[in-house]
Amino acid sequence: MNLNKPTSGGVCWGMDFSHPSVARTVNRLRVLNLIALEGAISRAEIARTLDLSKPSTSEIVALLLEENLVTESGKAETASGRRPTNLKLKADGALVLGIDMDIRTTTYTVANIHGAILRMEKFPIREHPDPKTAGAEIIKRILKLTHESKIPFKAIVLTTSGTFSADRKTLVAHTYWSWEEIPLAEVIEKNTAIPTIFAETTRSMSFAERWFHKETPPSYLYINWGEHLESALYVNSVDRLSRFEHTPVSRTGLCFCGQIGCLETVAGLSRIGKEEIPQAARAIGQALIAADRATAVDAIIIAGPQAREHLPIIRESFQGSTPIIPSILKERSTPLASVAVALDWGIFGRSMLEQTKTATRNG
Repeated sequence: MNLNKPTSGGVCWGMDFSHPSVARTVNRLRVLNLIALEGAISRAEIARTLDLSKPSTSEIVALLLEENLVTESGKAETASGRRPTNLKLKADGALVLGIDMDIRTTTYTVANIHGAILRMEKFPIREHPDPKTAGAEIIKRILKLTHESKIPFKAIVLTTSGTFSADRKTLVAHTYWSWEEIPLAEVIEKNTAIPTIFAETTRSMSFAERWFHKETPPSYLYINWGEHLESALYVNSVDRLSRFEHTPVSRTGLCFCGQIGCLETVAGLSRIGKEEIPQAARAIGQALIAADRATAVDAIIIAGPQAREHLPIIRESFQGSTPIIPSILKERSTPLASVAVALDWGIFGRSMLEQTKTATRNG
């Protein structure tokens, strides 16, 4: 699928923002996101806030009502005159499905339009899974979930560690498995008729931090401390993968990247025993000294099963002024990562709206 062209589902990237149909799509997203932000708002207030004509606002609202994304809810309070009808998101109007493919488990997370988790299931995965077998199992479980649900799924997002094709339908190469050129998202979409894409796990976790929490620092280094140590850097409103986990800290230990003594070799939980975790926390803290100087971020965010328990050790070893804080999503940071991307890509298009603003500023 070419995401540079309008599609039946999901938000399109690489759009020609001067085209009238794109302008209508952008205004529809602006209205939808304003309703989400305000919680309840009238048509007249939407028109005033977004500087839209009343006919255009009414047309967009009618479309959102038809799509079952919003609903009418009570009357707005006014100083005098006729009380207009409020609009709000329809909680049971649409669902998204996030599928996180970790090295040990596959987690299926169903969430509503507000991002509230309605259902979560975890299943073990083989150490070196066969892509055809794993893909068939994933499709089977998706079909089961869609059959059991009375509410339509707007989007499916698969999060895993690796690189993907430009349209995010194909896994080009997995970081830890010998998977190459696996068009799993494309196959899922063909079998389910639900728009589906891949997303990188740690970048998605960083994105979810901002999606579910509006007071995130302007820039930060995000560390996912789990079976493997992974990181992302959020700077200038963009998430990028970081190589913090490949900071040299030891003279021994072959890393999967081919180097000797990377931080991953002494901190990745799949490589060390339980008794070595405090030592790993100290190594992370010491490695953060150089990373903090190099990035000059406003904060360091750490997620993962060991983050909160061993945060004092990391801070003590770091001894810097940059705050080190745990993920606000706690143990749900991984499943909510795929949910956040699915909500953005499949329903709200906030990333696309930011792209629109950038394109407008650049002329």
